[in-house]
Amino acid sequence: MVTLENFFKKSFFEAGLIVILAIFLGTIINYLRPNGLHLFKTDCFNQTRVCKGKAEISGIVTVDEAAAFFFKNAAIFVDARSRVSYLLGHIPGAINLSAEDLNSSIPDYVKDLSKNTMIIVYDDDVEGNISIDVANSLEKFGFKNVLLFPNGWTEWQNKGLPLEFGSPLNNDHQSS
Repeated sequence: MVTLENFFKKSFFEAGLIVILAIFLGTIINYLRPNGLHLFKTDCFNQTRVCKGKAEISGIVTVDEAAAFFFKNAAIFVDARSRVSYLLGHIPGAINLSAEDLNSSIPDYVKDLSKNTMIIVYDDDVEGNISIDVANSLEKFGFKNVLLFPNGWTEWQNKGLPLEFGSPLNNDHQSS
């Protein structure tokens, strides 16, 4: 004869086994999937796109992602536009490093930066053609977290985000 107590013990035991089996199988399947979630070493950039300013891959950021990095002070912004365009307005604190200045300026700007520093390179070109050269040069210089923000200046302004004009005091490596 089955008592109510034995019935509940058996039911809880079976439910526990099902939960353990489900966790085990789910973990195995997640591990085998090429785009599975990283459960133990979280790649938060791939999963949430912004996570404490860390990224594991180069890629393209949206205006909202760039703004999140900006407001968390989690990235350095590099303006790849001309010096004149930069002086007429830029993302606050951005460094102006145009394609023309690449060979002469990169060592000055990056000598004190960690190679893991998050760097977001922006321009005002929808295709990002201007910023690609700058981003590639930074990656060749050893930086691991370089992201592109194509048409970033236009999108930043359209979103009503903070702007800075002229040359910031901490950007004295610039030549006139």
